[in-house]
Amino acid sequence: DQKQTRLKIWHRNLHHPGALVTGETMQIVSLLFITSCAAQDLFLAAERSGASTADLVRASTQTQSGRLAGSSSREIAEKINAYIKNSGVQTKACDEHSLKELNELVISMWPLFSAELEQVYKGNADSRAKRFATLAEYQRSWADELESDAATLRHAKCHEVVMMWAHHISEAGKKSWQGQSLPSLPVYDEKKASNKAYARSTSCQTGHAMATGGGSSTHKWPDWPEELHYKAKAHGAYPFWWGGGSDEGTADMEVWWSEKQGAEKFSHSSCTGQSPWLNGPCVHLMLAAGASPPTPSPTPPSPPSPPSPGSCTSCRKDRRVGCAWAPPGRPCMDCMAQIPHADCKVPDCVDETQRVCAGPAATLLATSKPRAYLYTKDESKCCISEPGGYFAETLAPSQGTFWNTFKDMGERAFNGVHYKGKVKYYLLSGVNEPVTDFWYFTSLDGKPVQQGEGGKGPTDQGYPTSIGHTIWHDYDQSTFNSSAIDPSVFAIPAACKTTSLRCAFP
Repeated sequence: DQKQTRLKIWHRNLHHPGALVTGETMQIVSLLFITSCAAQDLFLAAERSGASTADLVRASTQTQSGRLAGSSSREIAEKINAYIKNSGVQTKACDEHSLKELNELVISMWPLFSAELEQVYKGNADSRAKRFATLAEYQRSWADELESDAATLRHAKCHEVVMMWAHHISEAGKKSWQGQSLPSLPVYDEKKASNKAYARSTSCQTGHAMATGGGSSTHKWPDWPEELHYKAKAHGAYPFWWGGGSDEGTADMEVWWSEKQGAEKFSHSSCTGQSPWLNGPCVHLMLAAGASPPTPSPTPPSPPSPPSPGSCTSCRKDRRVGCAWAPPGRPCMDCMAQIPHADCKVPDCVDETQRVCAGPAATLLATSKPRAYLYTKDESKCCISEPGGYFAETLAPSQGTFWNTFKDMGERAFNGVHYKGKVKYYLLSGVNEPVTDFWYFTSLDGKPVQQGEGGKGPTDQGYPTSIGHTIWHDYDQSTFNSSAIDPSVFAIPAACKTTSLRCAFP
């Protein structure tokens, strides 16, 4: 069913994000693990958590070699577990570990974790980044975990422990782990796919993993219709993951959502980004895997103007000469901020610096992969918001049955912008991600009233906040239109097809 499909996609992205799922066919490409060598004393390894140039280059690479590829989840798990053993690390079956033992493995490895590697992942919006910045935050999250579904939680922890060993310990640090033990990577278990605890552990993937086509949706409220065009009042920062401004502001929003076309488009009246070009109305376009939007007619290019002083003419040369050692992303940006420039000053040249530090452009991905773009309403400037990396979560339109993964909290009184009266309250809480809580209200007939995150509900109605930006939008039900949406609505602007700027969703 649709929920099982979501969890298959999550498992694919966690362990082989280059995989393509089309109908009944799954082509899987697995993780690229980092080699480790001779044994070292664990105490000495704590001093060797610093990453080498080779480690940093490897961390900055967001494509895979495919040398651990397999045609099934079982084959991939077997290859990865064999690779771990060949690296001098012992393995013990995941199911033979208690949750406490898996938590203690994270504590044991923590001194080996490289801050430099984490910086690269954070700078590239790469989801290999750790869920939390500090060990104390992990320990608090463990205290909140429910053991009612220990088997699913155990498997999730085994995946995370192996990921941390593979991607957060430098090559020098890995040498000290030889002779130690890791849990074996468990084979994906489809029986866990419908478990809500498992869905909570995937969080953003639950809401952003649409595939074109109807799936198990009834297309009757509370399931969404096949297509929906509506307006709403937005509250809080936007884009909340890339600058966004204050959480106190409000703005007008217009949305086109299509399960049939695998696309969603948000037009937001007030946006504030990390780059000065995003300061006003903006649009966020998300396309599911397999979506094929039409191509707009090209605009005749203007003749190029000759470079002049003050137009960031030296950025590319400065990158090549002064920061050639720095991997793409944040390390390159940090380097560029410290070296002298003939004509590439910050903040005036921040866009050009981002461009030369971005590495090979990933401007227009194949339609077999999800795509997401954030751009100005006049379509003159654009950045790529789809995450990248080995463990990147899919950023695609939400599914029309997303509400079914939330817990039904019963009825509540509601006093919003467009709706006042009794509502049904749904809550997804305790998510193992930077944002831990998501809420959704519907009228008693199942139509959307309000949706938000970063708390248990809207703060202006007394609900508590939690982690992350507390944002929401109030649906205007009077604007709901489920008529067919013209495909041209989801056309990718020309600026998005040539951009190398990234504003990736976490």
